[in-house]
Amino acid sequence: MDPFNPELSLTAVRCWVLLGRLTPTGQRFTLAGAARNRSASPLSGRGLRVDNERNLAAADRVVRLLRHLGIERVHIVQGVAEAAAHPEMVASLALVTPAVSASSPLHQLAVSGTLAPPPLLIHSDAGPLSAAAAFVRVADPDATAVVLGGYASALWTDTVADRAEEIAAALLTHLAEAQRLTPLPTLALAGEGEVAGVTYRARGAGPPVFLFPLHLAPSQWEPILPVLAEHFCTIIIGGQHLGFASILEQRAVGGYGVVVDELIDALGLTEGGSAVDVGCGTGAFTRRLARRLGPAGRVVGADISAYLLREAAALARRQGLEEVIRFEVGSAEALTLPDGRFDAALACTVLDEVDAERALAELARVVRPKGRVAVLVRAVDIPTWDSLPLRPELRAKVAARPTGGVTAGVCADGSLYRRFRAAGFRDVTMGPRLAIDRAESSLPEWRAYYEGSSVGVLSETEAAEWHAVAAHASAERSFLWASAYHCAVGTMP
Repeated sequence: MDPFNPELSLTAVRCWVLLGRLTPTGQRFTLAGAARNRSASPLSGRGLRVDNERNLAAADRVVRLLRHLGIERVHIVQGVAEAAAHPEMVASLALVTPAVSASSPLHQLAVSGTLAPPPLLIHSDAGPLSAAAAFVRVADPDATAVVLGGYASALWTDTVADRAEEIAAALLTHLAEAQRLTPLPTLALAGEGEVAGVTYRARGAGPPVFLFPLHLAPSQWEPILPVLAEHFCTIIIGGQHLGFASILEQRAVGGYGVVVDELIDALGLTEGGSAVDVGCGTGAFTRRLARRLGPAGRVVGADISAYLLREAAALARRQGLEEVIRFEVGSAEALTLPDGRFDAALACTVLDEVDAERALAELARVVRPKGRVAVLVRAVDIPTWDSLPLRPELRAKVAARPTGGVTAGVCADGSLYRRFRAAGFRDVTMGPRLAIDRAESSLPEWRAYYEGSSVGVLSETEAAEWHAVAAHASAERSFLWASAYHCAVGTMP
Protein backbone atom coordinates (compact mmCIF):
# COMPACT_ATOMS: atom_id res chain seq x y z
CA MET A 1 0.00 0.00 0.00
CA ASP A 2 1.33 3.43 -0.85
CA PRO A 3 2.16 5.39 2.32
CA PHE A 4 0.10 8.45 3.15
CA ASN A 5 1.86 11.59 4.23
CA PRO A 6 -0.41 13.78 6.40
CA GLU A 7 1.89 16.80 6.07
CA LEU A 8 -0.03 19.42 4.09
CA SER A 9 1.45 22.46 2.34
CA LEU A 10 -1.00 25.28 1.80
CA THR A 11 -0.22 27.55 -1.13
CA ALA A 12 -2.78 30.08 0.03
CA VAL A 13 -3.23 31.54 3.51
CA ARG A 14 -6.05 30.03 5.53
CA CYS A 15 -8.98 32.28 6.17
CA TRP A 16 -11.95 31.82 8.50
CA VAL A 17 -14.43 34.29 7.15
CA LEU A 18 -18.20 34.31 7.24
CA LEU A 19 -19.74 34.53 3.79
CA GLY A 20 -20.05 38.08 2.62
CA ARG A 21 -18.12 39.56 5.54
CA LEU A 22 -16.40 42.84 4.62
CA THR A 23 -13.04 44.06 5.83
CA PRO A 24 -12.88 47.40 7.67
CA THR A 25 -11.99 49.10 4.38
CA GLY A 26 -15.23 47.91 2.82
CA GLN A 27 -13.56 45.42 0.47
CA ARG A 28 -14.63 41.78 0.21
CA PHE A 29 -12.21 39.50 1.99
CA THR A 30 -10.18 37.30 -0.36
CA LEU A 31 -7.43 34.76 0.06
CA ALA A 32 -5.15 37.10 -1.86
CA GLY A 33 -6.10 39.92 0.49
CA ALA A 34 -5.40 37.74 3.50
CA ALA A 35 -1.87 37.21 2.26
CA ARG A 36 -1.35 40.98 2.35
CA ASN A 37 -3.01 41.44 5.75
CA ARG A 38 -2.49 38.38 7.92
CA SER A 39 -3.99 40.12 10.93
CA ALA A 40 -7.39 39.79 9.25
CA SER A 41 -7.24 36.00 9.60
CA PRO A 42 -6.70 34.52 13.07
CA LEU A 43 -6.04 31.07 11.61
CA SER A 44 -3.55 32.00 8.90
CA GLY A 45 -0.47 29.85 8.54
CA ARG A 46 1.41 27.28 6.50
CA GLY A 47 2.39 23.66 6.91
CA LEU A 48 -0.79 22.72 8.78
CA ARG A 49 -0.55 19.17 10.16
CA VAL A 50 -3.76 17.33 10.81
CA ASP A 51 -3.52 14.12 12.82
CA ASN A 52 -5.64 11.01 12.33
CA GLU A 53 -6.48 11.83 8.71
CA ARG A 54 -5.37 8.61 7.10
CA ASN A 55 -8.76 6.90 7.44
CA LEU A 56 -10.90 10.02 7.08
CA ALA A 57 -13.79 9.52 4.65
CA ALA A 58 -13.80 11.62 1.50
CA ALA A 59 -17.02 13.39 2.50
CA ASP A 60 -15.56 14.33 5.88
CA ARG A 61 -12.50 15.77 4.14
CA VAL A 62 -14.79 17.99 2.10
CA VAL A 63 -16.54 19.16 5.28
CA ARG A 64 -13.16 20.14 6.74
CA LEU A 65 -12.46 22.20 3.64
CA LEU A 66 -15.83 23.92 3.95
CA ARG A 67 -15.10 24.83 7.55
CA HIS A 68 -11.65 26.02 6.60
CA LEU A 69 -13.15 28.40 4.03
CA GLY A 70 -15.94 29.50 6.36
CA ILE A 71 -18.71 28.03 4.18
CA GLU A 72 -21.83 26.60 5.78
CA ARG A 73 -23.69 25.51 2.64
CA VAL A 74 -22.57 25.23 -0.96
CA HIS A 75 -23.89 24.47 -4.44
CA ILE A 76 -22.38 21.16 -5.55
CA VAL A 77 -21.63 19.93 -9.05
CA GLN A 78 -20.83 16.25 -9.42
CA GLY A 79 -20.04 15.18 -5.82
CA VAL A 80 -23.24 13.23 -5.22
CA ALA A 81 -21.78 10.67 -2.79
CA GLU A 82 -20.27 13.40 -0.63
CA ALA A 83 -23.52 15.37 -0.80
CA ALA A 84 -25.54 12.35 0.34
CA ALA A 85 -23.18 11.80 3.27
CA HIS A 86 -23.62 15.40 4.45
CA PRO A 87 -26.91 16.75 3.05
CA GLU A 88 -26.84 19.62 5.53
CA MET A 89 -24.02 21.23 3.55
CA VAL A 90 -25.80 21.06 0.19
CA ALA A 91 -27.80 23.95 -1.27
CA SER A 92 -28.20 22.37 -4.71
CA LEU A 93 -26.83 19.51 -6.79
CA ALA A 94 -26.01 19.14 -10.48
CA LEU A 95 -24.62 16.05 -12.23
CA VAL A 96 -22.98 15.89 -15.65
CA THR A 97 -23.14 12.53 -17.48
CA PRO A 98 -23.46 10.59 -14.21
CA ALA A 99 -22.52 6.93 -13.95
CA VAL A 100 -24.99 4.38 -12.60
CA SER A 101 -23.18 4.50 -9.23
CA ALA A 102 -24.75 7.95 -8.74
CA SER A 103 -28.23 6.42 -8.46
CA SER A 104 -28.13 5.28 -4.84
CA PRO A 105 -26.73 8.49 -3.26
CA LEU A 106 -29.02 10.60 -5.44
CA HIS A 107 -32.01 8.64 -4.14
CA GLN A 108 -30.78 9.19 -0.56
CA LEU A 109 -30.77 12.93 -1.18
CA ALA A 110 -34.24 12.79 -2.73
CA VAL A 111 -35.61 10.93 0.29
CA SER A 112 -33.91 13.34 2.72
CA GLY A 113 -35.87 16.26 1.24
CA THR A 114 -32.98 18.65 1.85
CA LEU A 115 -32.76 19.94 -1.73
CA ALA A 116 -35.19 22.79 -2.38
CA PRO A 117 -34.55 22.95 -6.14
CA PRO A 118 -34.65 19.56 -7.92
CA PRO A 119 -31.20 18.30 -8.91
CA LEU A 120 -30.00 18.93 -12.45
CA LEU A 121 -29.01 15.92 -14.58
CA ILE A 122 -27.10 16.66 -17.78
CA HIS A 123 -26.70 13.49 -19.82
CA SER A 124 -26.09 12.35 -23.37
CA ASP A 125 -28.31 10.34 -25.67
CA ALA A 126 -25.52 8.04 -26.89
CA GLY A 127 -22.33 6.38 -25.71
CA PRO A 128 -21.60 4.13 -22.71
CA LEU A 129 -22.84 6.60 -20.09
CA SER A 130 -26.18 7.19 -21.81
CA ALA A 131 -27.39 3.79 -20.56
CA ALA A 132 -26.81 4.94 -16.98
CA ALA A 133 -29.05 7.98 -17.40
CA ALA A 134 -32.29 6.00 -17.17
CA PHE A 135 -31.32 4.52 -13.79
CA VAL A 136 -30.13 7.86 -12.43
CA ARG A 137 -33.35 9.60 -13.48
CA VAL A 138 -35.41 6.94 -11.71
CA ALA A 139 -33.47 7.67 -8.52
CA ASP A 140 -35.09 11.13 -8.41
CA PRO A 141 -38.03 11.50 -10.81
CA ASP A 142 -38.30 15.20 -9.93
CA ALA A 143 -34.83 15.96 -11.28
CA THR A 144 -34.50 18.36 -14.19
CA ALA A 145 -32.95 16.63 -17.19
CA VAL A 146 -30.96 18.32 -19.96
CA VAL A 147 -30.01 16.04 -22.85
CA LEU A 148 -26.88 16.54 -24.93
CA GLY A 149 -28.34 15.44 -28.24
CA GLY A 150 -26.15 13.57 -30.70
CA TYR A 151 -23.33 13.16 -28.20
CA ALA A 152 -21.67 9.91 -27.15
CA SER A 153 -20.38 10.20 -23.58
CA ALA A 154 -18.00 7.87 -21.78
CA LEU A 155 -15.97 8.13 -18.61
CA TRP A 156 -13.00 9.34 -20.64
CA THR A 157 -14.68 11.77 -23.08
CA ASP A 158 -13.96 15.49 -22.76
CA THR A 159 -17.62 16.32 -22.28
CA VAL A 160 -17.41 19.90 -20.99
CA ALA A 161 -14.95 20.88 -23.70
CA ASP A 162 -17.09 19.24 -26.38
CA ARG A 163 -20.40 20.81 -25.28
CA ALA A 164 -19.30 23.84 -23.26
CA GLU A 165 -22.06 26.28 -24.22
CA GLU A 166 -24.91 23.88 -23.46
CA ILE A 167 -23.45 22.72 -20.17
CA ALA A 168 -22.60 26.25 -19.00
CA ALA A 169 -26.10 27.50 -19.87
CA ALA A 170 -27.78 24.60 -18.05
CA LEU A 171 -25.63 25.06 -14.94
CA LEU A 172 -26.16 28.82 -14.80
CA THR A 173 -29.93 28.41 -15.14
CA HIS A 174 -29.98 25.74 -12.44
CA LEU A 175 -27.80 27.75 -10.07
CA ALA A 176 -29.88 30.90 -10.57
CA GLU A 177 -33.03 28.97 -9.64
CA ALA A 178 -31.26 27.43 -6.65
CA GLN A 179 -30.26 30.90 -5.48
CA ARG A 180 -33.83 32.09 -5.80
CA LEU A 181 -35.12 29.25 -3.64
CA THR A 182 -32.22 28.91 -1.17
CA PRO A 183 -30.03 32.02 -1.43
CA LEU A 184 -26.45 31.73 -0.23
CA PRO A 185 -24.37 34.74 0.86
CA THR A 186 -21.66 36.14 -1.38
CA LEU A 187 -18.09 34.95 -1.03
CA ALA A 188 -15.00 36.22 -2.82
CA LEU A 189 -11.98 33.94 -2.96
CA ALA A 190 -8.84 33.88 -5.06
CA GLY A 191 -6.10 31.35 -4.48
CA GLU A 192 -5.37 27.69 -3.98
CA GLY A 193 -4.43 25.33 -1.21
CA GLU A 194 -4.96 21.94 0.40
CA VAL A 195 -6.97 20.96 3.45
CA ALA A 196 -7.30 17.39 4.77
CA GLY A 197 -5.89 16.03 1.52
CA VAL A 198 -8.39 17.94 -0.65
CA THR A 199 -6.86 20.47 -3.03
CA TYR A 200 -8.77 23.56 -4.13
CA ARG A 201 -8.50 26.43 -6.60
CA ALA A 202 -10.85 29.35 -6.12
CA ARG A 203 -11.79 32.29 -8.33
CA GLY A 204 -14.67 34.71 -8.67
CA ALA A 205 -17.18 36.33 -6.35
CA GLY A 206 -20.72 35.24 -5.59
CA PRO A 207 -22.48 32.30 -3.96
CA PRO A 208 -20.01 29.41 -3.51
CA VAL A 209 -20.01 26.47 -5.96
CA PHE A 210 -17.89 23.33 -5.50
CA LEU A 211 -16.88 21.58 -8.73
CA PHE A 212 -15.91 17.99 -7.98
CA PRO A 213 -13.79 15.97 -10.45
CA LEU A 214 -15.59 15.00 -13.67
CA HIS A 215 -14.79 11.33 -14.31
CA LEU A 216 -11.62 11.03 -16.45
CA ALA A 217 -12.39 14.06 -18.64
CA PRO A 218 -9.06 15.62 -19.75
CA SER A 219 -10.17 19.27 -19.52
CA GLN A 220 -12.41 18.80 -16.49
CA TRP A 221 -14.29 22.12 -15.92
CA GLU A 222 -11.69 24.49 -17.38
CA PRO A 223 -13.64 25.40 -20.56
CA ILE A 224 -16.55 26.87 -18.57
CA LEU A 225 -14.70 28.11 -15.50
CA PRO A 226 -14.46 31.77 -16.68
CA VAL A 227 -18.21 31.91 -17.33
CA LEU A 228 -19.11 30.41 -13.94
CA ALA A 229 -16.65 32.66 -12.12
CA GLU A 230 -18.39 35.75 -13.48
CA HIS A 231 -21.42 34.95 -11.32
CA PHE A 232 -20.24 32.59 -8.58
CA CYS A 233 -17.32 31.95 -6.28
CA THR A 234 -16.19 28.89 -8.17
CA ILE A 235 -14.03 26.38 -6.30
CA ILE A 236 -12.52 23.41 -8.12
CA ILE A 237 -11.64 20.64 -5.68
CA GLY A 238 -9.54 17.52 -6.18
CA GLY A 239 -6.76 15.45 -4.67
CA GLN A 240 -6.10 11.76 -4.29
CA HIS A 241 -9.18 11.20 -2.11
CA LEU A 242 -11.84 12.43 -4.55
CA GLY A 243 -13.29 11.20 -7.83
CA PHE A 244 -11.38 8.92 -10.14
CA ALA A 245 -8.05 9.84 -8.56
CA SER A 246 -9.23 8.00 -5.45
CA ILE A 247 -10.65 5.10 -7.45
CA LEU A 248 -7.47 4.63 -9.49
CA GLU A 249 -5.24 4.72 -6.41
CA GLN A 250 -7.39 2.33 -4.38
CA ARG A 251 -7.92 -0.04 -7.31
CA ALA A 252 -4.14 -0.38 -7.57
CA VAL A 253 -3.93 -1.66 -4.00
CA GLY A 254 -6.34 -4.56 -4.58
CA GLY A 255 -6.66 -7.42 -7.04
CA TYR A 256 -6.09 -5.19 -10.04
CA GLY A 257 -2.70 -4.24 -8.63
CA VAL A 258 -1.79 -7.91 -8.31
CA VAL A 259 -2.55 -8.45 -12.01
CA VAL A 260 -0.52 -5.41 -13.08
CA ASP A 261 2.37 -6.51 -10.87
CA GLU A 262 2.49 -9.73 -12.92
CA LEU A 263 2.84 -7.64 -16.06
CA ILE A 264 5.58 -5.52 -14.52
CA ASP A 265 7.40 -8.70 -13.49
CA ALA A 266 7.17 -9.91 -17.09
CA LEU A 267 8.83 -6.73 -18.38
CA GLY A 268 12.13 -7.95 -16.92
CA LEU A 269 13.20 -4.54 -15.61
CA THR A 270 16.70 -4.04 -14.22
CA GLU A 271 18.01 -1.28 -11.97
CA GLY A 272 19.08 1.81 -13.86
CA GLY A 273 16.85 1.01 -16.84
CA SER A 274 14.07 3.04 -18.43
CA ALA A 275 10.33 2.61 -18.87
CA VAL A 276 7.26 4.52 -20.00
CA ASP A 277 3.78 4.19 -18.48
CA VAL A 278 1.28 5.22 -21.16
CA GLY A 279 -2.09 6.35 -19.84
CA CYS A 280 -0.53 6.54 -16.39
CA GLY A 281 -3.46 8.28 -14.66
CA THR A 282 -2.47 9.11 -11.09
CA GLY A 283 0.81 7.26 -11.52
CA ALA A 284 0.11 4.34 -9.18
CA PHE A 285 2.06 1.99 -11.47
CA THR A 286 4.49 4.64 -12.68
CA ARG A 287 5.70 4.78 -9.09
CA ARG A 288 6.01 1.00 -8.98
CA LEU A 289 8.10 1.08 -12.15
CA ALA A 290 10.30 3.75 -10.56
CA ARG A 291 10.89 1.61 -7.47
CA ARG A 292 11.85 -1.36 -9.63
CA LEU A 293 14.34 0.74 -11.63
CA GLY A 294 15.88 2.42 -8.59
CA PRO A 295 17.33 5.92 -8.20
CA ALA A 296 19.45 5.57 -11.35
CA GLY A 297 16.44 4.64 -13.49
CA ARG A 298 14.19 6.94 -15.50
CA VAL A 299 10.46 6.66 -15.97
CA VAL A 300 8.06 8.74 -18.03
CA GLY A 301 4.37 8.79 -17.20
CA ALA A 302 2.20 10.03 -20.08
CA ASP A 303 -1.51 10.78 -19.95
CA ILE A 304 -3.93 12.94 -21.89
CA SER A 305 -5.43 14.32 -18.67
CA ALA A 306 -3.64 17.27 -17.09
CA TYR A 307 -5.93 16.83 -14.09
CA LEU A 308 -4.70 13.29 -13.40
CA LEU A 309 -1.09 14.28 -14.06
CA ARG A 310 -1.31 16.99 -11.38
CA GLU A 311 -2.39 14.34 -8.90
CA ALA A 312 0.33 11.97 -10.16
CA ALA A 313 3.08 14.56 -9.72
CA ALA A 314 1.91 15.40 -6.19
CA LEU A 315 1.90 11.74 -5.16
CA ALA A 316 5.36 11.15 -6.66
CA ARG A 317 6.73 14.15 -4.74
CA ARG A 318 5.25 12.91 -1.47
CA GLN A 319 6.95 9.56 -1.96
CA GLY A 320 10.33 11.03 -2.94
CA LEU A 321 10.25 9.79 -6.55
CA GLU A 322 10.24 13.10 -8.39
CA GLU A 323 13.88 12.68 -9.45
CA VAL A 324 13.15 9.37 -11.17
CA ILE A 325 9.75 10.13 -12.76
CA ARG A 326 8.83 12.73 -15.35
CA PHE A 327 5.16 13.25 -16.19
CA GLU A 328 3.98 14.75 -19.45
CA VAL A 329 0.70 15.35 -21.24
CA GLY A 330 0.46 13.05 -24.21
CA SER A 331 -1.99 11.00 -26.24
CA ALA A 332 -1.45 7.26 -26.46
CA GLU A 333 -2.21 7.57 -30.16
CA ALA A 334 0.59 10.09 -30.80
CA LEU A 335 3.28 10.10 -28.11
CA THR A 336 5.75 12.99 -28.13
CA LEU A 337 8.63 10.63 -27.35
CA PRO A 338 11.59 9.59 -29.54
CA ASP A 339 11.86 6.22 -31.25
CA GLY A 340 13.47 3.37 -29.35
CA ARG A 341 14.05 5.35 -26.17
CA PHE A 342 12.80 2.92 -23.51
CA ASP A 343 13.63 -0.57 -22.31
CA ALA A 344 9.96 -1.25 -21.57
CA ALA A 345 6.47 0.16 -22.02
CA LEU A 346 3.34 -0.43 -19.94
CA ALA A 347 -0.24 0.47 -20.90
CA CYS A 348 -3.10 -0.51 -18.57
CA THR A 349 -6.74 0.10 -19.55
CA VAL A 350 -5.63 2.41 -22.36
CA LEU A 351 -6.26 0.49 -25.58
CA ASP A 352 -9.89 0.10 -24.46
CA GLU A 353 -10.32 3.91 -24.56
CA VAL A 354 -8.40 4.96 -27.70
CA ASP A 355 -7.69 3.79 -31.26
CA ALA A 356 -6.09 0.49 -30.34
CA GLU A 357 -4.08 0.00 -33.55
CA ARG A 358 -2.48 3.43 -33.35
CA ALA A 359 -1.74 3.11 -29.64
CA LEU A 360 -0.15 -0.31 -30.02
CA ALA A 361 2.02 1.01 -32.85
CA GLU A 362 3.15 3.90 -30.63
CA LEU A 363 4.08 1.54 -27.80
CA ALA A 364 6.20 -0.48 -30.22
CA ARG A 365 7.80 2.67 -31.65
CA VAL A 366 9.14 4.08 -28.38
CA VAL A 367 10.68 0.79 -27.16
CA ARG A 368 14.20 -0.22 -28.22
CA PRO A 369 14.92 -3.47 -30.08
CA LYS A 370 14.63 -6.42 -27.67
CA GLY A 371 12.65 -4.21 -25.32
CA ARG A 372 9.39 -5.41 -23.77
CA VAL A 373 5.80 -4.14 -24.05
CA ALA A 374 2.98 -5.06 -21.64
CA VAL A 375 -0.70 -4.26 -22.26
CA LEU A 376 -3.84 -4.80 -20.17
CA VAL A 377 -7.40 -4.03 -21.29
CA ARG A 378 -10.84 -4.49 -19.76
CA ALA A 379 -12.51 -7.75 -20.78
CA VAL A 380 -16.06 -6.74 -21.70
CA ASP A 381 -16.51 -10.25 -23.14
CA ILE A 382 -16.09 -11.84 -19.68
CA PRO A 383 -18.77 -10.97 -17.09
CA THR A 384 -17.91 -9.50 -13.73
CA TRP A 385 -18.47 -12.01 -10.92
CA ASP A 386 -19.16 -11.85 -7.19
CA SER A 387 -19.78 -14.43 -4.49
CA LEU A 388 -23.03 -13.03 -3.06
CA PRO A 389 -25.86 -15.61 -2.81
CA LEU A 390 -28.47 -13.41 -4.46
CA ARG A 391 -31.81 -14.76 -5.58
CA PRO A 392 -31.92 -15.33 -9.37
CA GLU A 393 -34.10 -12.31 -10.20
CA LEU A 394 -31.80 -9.97 -8.31
CA ARG A 395 -28.71 -11.59 -9.78
CA ALA A 396 -30.07 -11.07 -13.30
CA LYS A 397 -30.66 -7.36 -12.69
CA VAL A 398 -27.19 -6.83 -11.29
CA ALA A 399 -25.63 -8.77 -14.17
CA ALA A 400 -27.41 -6.50 -16.67
CA ARG A 401 -26.06 -3.26 -15.16
CA PRO A 402 -24.41 -0.75 -17.52
CA THR A 403 -20.62 -0.94 -17.64
CA GLY A 404 -17.93 1.51 -18.69
CA GLY A 405 -18.64 0.36 -22.24
CA VAL A 406 -16.58 0.85 -25.37
CA THR A 407 -16.45 3.23 -28.30
CA ALA A 408 -15.41 2.72 -31.93
CA GLY A 409 -11.86 1.56 -32.63
CA VAL A 410 -10.97 0.46 -29.10
CA CYS A 411 -9.88 -2.97 -27.89
CA ALA A 412 -11.62 -4.38 -24.81
CA ASP A 413 -11.89 -8.08 -25.66
CA GLY A 414 -9.91 -11.10 -26.81
CA SER A 415 -8.97 -9.35 -30.06
CA LEU A 416 -5.99 -8.03 -28.09
CA TYR A 417 -4.17 -11.30 -28.74
CA ARG A 418 -4.62 -11.14 -32.51
CA ARG A 419 -3.58 -7.49 -32.53
CA PHE A 420 -0.48 -8.26 -30.46
CA ARG A 421 0.61 -10.99 -32.84
CA ALA A 422 -0.06 -8.79 -35.86
CA ALA A 423 2.11 -6.03 -34.37
CA GLY A 424 5.12 -8.35 -34.69
CA PHE A 425 5.99 -8.94 -31.04
CA ARG A 426 7.99 -12.04 -30.19
CA ASP A 427 8.09 -14.28 -27.10
CA VAL A 428 4.48 -13.36 -26.44
CA THR A 429 2.75 -14.33 -23.20
CA MET A 430 -0.97 -13.63 -23.17
CA GLY A 431 -4.30 -14.56 -21.63
CA PRO A 432 -7.11 -13.33 -19.40
CA ARG A 433 -6.56 -12.60 -15.72
CA LEU A 434 -9.01 -12.12 -12.86
CA ALA A 435 -8.57 -9.22 -10.46
CA ILE A 436 -10.08 -10.50 -7.22
CA ASP A 437 -11.05 -8.21 -4.36
CA ARG A 438 -12.33 -9.04 -0.89
CA ALA A 439 -14.68 -6.83 1.06
CA GLU A 440 -12.66 -7.01 4.27
CA SER A 441 -9.41 -5.94 2.62
CA SER A 442 -10.60 -3.49 -0.04
CA LEU A 443 -10.20 0.22 0.53
CA PRO A 444 -13.50 2.09 1.09
CA GLU A 445 -13.74 4.13 -2.13
CA TRP A 446 -12.97 1.11 -4.32
CA ARG A 447 -15.52 -1.03 -2.51
CA ALA A 448 -18.08 1.79 -2.71
CA TYR A 449 -17.45 2.05 -6.45
CA TYR A 450 -18.26 -1.63 -6.94
CA GLU A 451 -21.27 -1.55 -4.61
CA GLY A 452 -22.61 1.62 -6.23
CA SER A 453 -22.52 0.12 -9.70
CA SER A 454 -24.38 -2.94 -8.38
CA VAL A 455 -27.19 -1.32 -6.38
CA GLY A 456 -27.58 1.56 -8.83
CA VAL A 457 -29.76 -0.60 -11.07
CA LEU A 458 -31.98 -1.83 -8.23
CA SER A 459 -35.13 -0.50 -6.61
CA GLU A 460 -34.96 0.77 -3.04
CA THR A 461 -36.30 -2.53 -1.69
CA GLU A 462 -33.94 -4.57 -3.88
CA ALA A 463 -30.98 -2.41 -2.88
CA ALA A 464 -31.78 -3.00 0.80
CA GLU A 465 -31.87 -6.74 0.10
CA TRP A 466 -28.51 -6.57 -1.71
CA HIS A 467 -26.92 -4.67 1.18
CA ALA A 468 -28.26 -7.18 3.70
CA VAL A 469 -26.79 -10.10 1.76
CA ALA A 470 -23.50 -8.21 1.33
CA ALA A 471 -23.33 -7.40 5.06
CA HIS A 472 -23.86 -11.04 5.99
CA ALA A 473 -21.21 -12.21 3.50
CA SER A 474 -18.81 -9.55 4.75
CA ALA A 475 -19.29 -10.70 8.33
CA GLU A 476 -18.46 -14.23 7.18
CA ARG A 477 -15.47 -12.87 5.22
CA SER A 478 -16.88 -14.55 2.12
CA PHE A 479 -17.71 -11.48 -0.01
CA LEU A 480 -15.45 -11.49 -3.08
CA TRP A 481 -15.79 -9.94 -6.52
CA ALA A 482 -13.70 -10.38 -9.63
CA SER A 483 -13.23 -8.41 -12.83
CA ALA A 484 -11.55 -9.86 -15.90
CA TYR A 485 -8.79 -8.30 -17.99
CA HIS A 486 -7.04 -9.40 -21.16
CA CYS A 487 -3.24 -9.19 -20.86
CA ALA A 488 -0.34 -9.55 -23.27
CA VAL A 489 3.42 -9.13 -22.99
CA GLY A 490 5.88 -9.34 -25.85
CA THR A 491 9.39 -8.51 -27.04
CA MET A 492 10.30 -6.13 -29.83
CA PRO A 493 12.25 -7.76 -32.70
